[in-house]
Amino acid sequence: YLAVANAETAVFELADPQSKAGILARKGCLYVMAESGARGSRDSVDVERHVGWTVALMECLGMAGAQTKQPRESQPNVLRRAAILTAPVDGMWVPAERPESTVRAGETLGRYARLDGTGPTEVVAKTGGTMLWWKQTMALRKGDVLAAIASGDGAGR
Repeated sequence: YLAVANAETAVFELADPQSKAGILARKGCLYVMAESGARGSRDSVDVERHVGWTVALMECLGMAGAQTKQPRESQPNVLRRAAILTAPVDGMWVPAERPESTVRAGETLGRYARLDGTGPTEVVAKTGGTMLWWKQTMALRKGDVLAAIASGDGAGR
């Protein structure tokens, strides 16, 4: 599937038993999440890529007739784990600039200040890997996802 979908990177991991994907898996359902683009943009290139991934998955599952597509020449980068960092408090978030697609363990991702004015508290990456996405808005609610960092063996699948 990944070869014909032309995805450059995929995260393939076992679901936490308490997550939505874990609950669905116990009921015999496959859970796939595909994202293309950034920050709610609806750029035509991102939309076409997303639709292409959806059609490729539907073809793979026998839900749509196969189209003649050439698989990509190189294997996609398949990562095995995604670390999700969440906000421990309500407050204000100031993200670090993220020009790079990779992050090292211990690298500063941003800082937050509590609503009572205490802080700022620095947030650092607990693991290194590929930065999938990060929060850029300042409003911060407890539980908001601050960053998602994927890592793993990187082998194609």
